[in-house]
Amino acid sequence: MEIQPTEFQVSEPERQALAVCGIYKAEQLAEVGLKALLRDIELASECFPEQMSALSEKRLKELFSAVTGTTGVTETPTNEEPQEPTDETGVSRELPKLIPLRHSSSKKKKKPTSNTHKVLHDKSHCVHCTHPLRIYIGAWLTLLFYIDILAWLTIPALMLMGVLPEMNAKLVIAGLLLPALPFIFTSRKAKCSVCNIAIYPLRRYTHNRFAHNFLFFGTALSTALHVICFLWFRCPGCGTPQRLLRKKRNR
Repeated sequence: MEIQPTEFQVSEPERQALAVCGIYKAEQLAEVGLKALLRDIELASECFPEQMSALSEKRLKELFSAVTGTTGVTETPTNEEPQEPTDETGVSRELPKLIPLRHSSSKKKKKPTSNTHKVLHDKSHCVHCTHPLRIYIGAWLTLLFYIDILAWLTIPALMLMGVLPEMNAKLVIAGLLLPALPFIFTSRKAKCSVCNIAIYPLRRYTHNRFAHNFLFFGTALSTALHVICFLWFRCPGCGTPQRLLRKKRNR
């Protein structure tokens, strides 16, 4: 593109409008390009509407064609169909289509894993408990402890209501404390054979999701009832199923 060395044949308002866009010479107008200059003038009109009103789009195209000798707008055909890509031999080839991979849902992947964990925590995979007598006696003491807690809540209320006869307060307190003492002193000795954690603890800790937990009973009482009724249990800490009696061996 040859730039004609002609000076601007513009009026003073048009010269000021071009100066706002940084155009002072004909060479600058040719180098910027018509599309870029139209965009700059549109943006400048928002900030300087009075100054930029002197320079219209039609007038700007006349100035650009006078400087460069062209219209500055290249027309592109719109009705032509896109050509297919060809290789070196000139034969047209089809573009490969991208097919999205179908990933299976996370729920389907988790099902066999959860089923495997349930099978491993079943009674058929029980290990023999190393201290079955402690576990069994601890289960009865745990049950007695929770019955004693219930007595602490009901007996004083019944005495105040007059349902029970008046008794010596010291004897009542002593009678309510006696069932709780064996549990307090022996609960720590009933431990899991695998993780060595207390089966019937007084303190709370994070329980395994397969631990026994009946509604309104809690983990400790639920485990104790399960030991008394079925003679096997799952550790509240590690979830390992353990039986109190040895498995019969086939001859």
